[in-house]
Amino acid sequence: VKVHINISVQTLQEKKFHNCLMNILQTHGISPCSIIFEITEHKQLEITDVLLKNMNSLAQKGIDFAIDDFGAGNTSFSYLSKIPVSIVKTDKQFLIDEKNEMLFTAIIKSLQTLNVTIMAEGLENKEMMNIILENDIQFVQGFGYSVPLKKEDLIIFLKSQSITAANLAVIEQNANNVRVKRSEFATQQ
Repeated sequence: VKVHINISVQTLQEKKFHNCLMNILQTHGISPCSIIFEITEHKQLEITDVLLKNMNSLAQKGIDFAIDDFGAGNTSFSYLSKIPVSIVKTDKQFLIDEKNEMLFTAIIKSLQTLNVTIMAEGLENKEMMNIILENDIQFVQGFGYSVPLKKEDLIIFLKSQSITAANLAVIEQNANNVRVKRSEFATQQ
């Protein structure tokens, strides 16, 4: 089970970020392989040497990176060849506005050629799910699947989804381990 964490480009560009993060993970016994950092694309992504060094080093340790809200902001396809991104989360606007459906299909076909995992955000109803299925997208996020849940409710939900006991034990363990406070990160910088 992986935990998705939103992260800004500014944070990834900090020189001490890599070492600080690795110290926190080690202190709390959290595997880097259990983390996916989601980079939002609200601002132009400036690819600097520090950004590439941090992302490549963290990717080598097992941390995955996702581009969040792809298609809504400034991220271009060229970024996907320059930074170690393994997941692209398409913006929900493509599912909400029928006029965007052809554009959505074109974007998905292009992303599929890049060998990245695609997640459609904004699933709210059966019509949207049909669009997702027609485009061979295997991962979804949205209230049509589930509303955000507390840990206890998530475990009940997962049990109802035929999750194996071994996977459920991993989920429960990870949920207990992911309690790093923002203040703790700030003190190590």
